[in-house]
Amino acid sequence: MPEEKQIKQRTLLQNRSLHLTFSELAKILNEYGLNCDDKIINIDVPWSGENVKNIIWRPVQQALLGKSSTTELSTTDIDKVFDIIVKAVAEKTGEVLEWPSIQSIMDKQIWHE
Repeated sequence: MPEEKQIKQRTLLQNRSLHLTFSELAKILNEYGLNCDDKIINIDVPWSGENVKNIIWRPVQQALLGKSSTTELSTTDIDKVFDIIVKAVAEKTGEVLEWPSIQSIMDKQIWHE
């Protein structure tokens, strides 16, 4: 019987980066005037990090990996979901979201001071 590789749970740093990604993506979507489409009621709801998580990230995650909670994601799962979402958003907006890094966070802080 082949030995199964143990897949590591996402790290705390990945978790922080994941939620920062939700907020950054919400900002891009709002800047382009794109709203959350609620199929039950027809109102414009601006994007938030939580909306990105529940309306964009989670459905892709469930379809791709069969995992309903971000707490179930491994270190490699996050990359798979992120890549699909970034590609779709880039096709719609022309913006390419990068995974947060210490350098990118520092760069944003310098430019926003």
